[in-house]
This record gives sequence, C-alpha cells and structure tokens, in this order.
Amino acid sequence: MAKKLCKDKKNAMVFGVCSGLSKYLDVDVSIIRIIFLVSIICGGLSIWIYVIMGLILPENASNSCKCNCTCGCCNDIIEEL
Repeated sequence: MAKKLCKDKKNAMVFGVCSGLSKYLDVDVSIIRIIFLVSIICGGLSIWIYVIMGLILPENASNSCKCNCTCGCCNDIIEEL
C-alpha cells in the first residue's frame, strides 16, 4: 500500500502537519519541527506553507478512534452496536 501524506492529529501541536510529514518521510517529528522553526526564524515562507498544508491536507483515517489507540477498536465496537 502506498504511503499517503496526511495530518496526524494524535501527535499534533497545532495542525498535525509536522507529525504527518514525519510519518510520511519516516523521520523523527522533532527534526521536522526544528526545520520548520529554523526556516520561520530565517524569514522563509514556511509559516505560510505550514498553514496551507494544515488547511488542505486530509486527516489520517486511523485518527478516528476515540480512545487514542492505533488499532481502531472503538470503531469496531460502535459498528457492532
């Protein structure tokens, strides 16, 4: 299955863009956040890129589980009811 770039709201600090990007690139989220922070301080367009990505990227489908697990068990229980 191909990787899909999407927001990760479970590990989000603001929109979940850095967390989603780190999962997509298979890099630690701290590295992505530091890169965004440094580029913001240096006067880059990264803050606008972050906001745009936060608005247009879809949310990760596995984030729909209400108990903050990654297995989706809550969705299975709700469907049985």
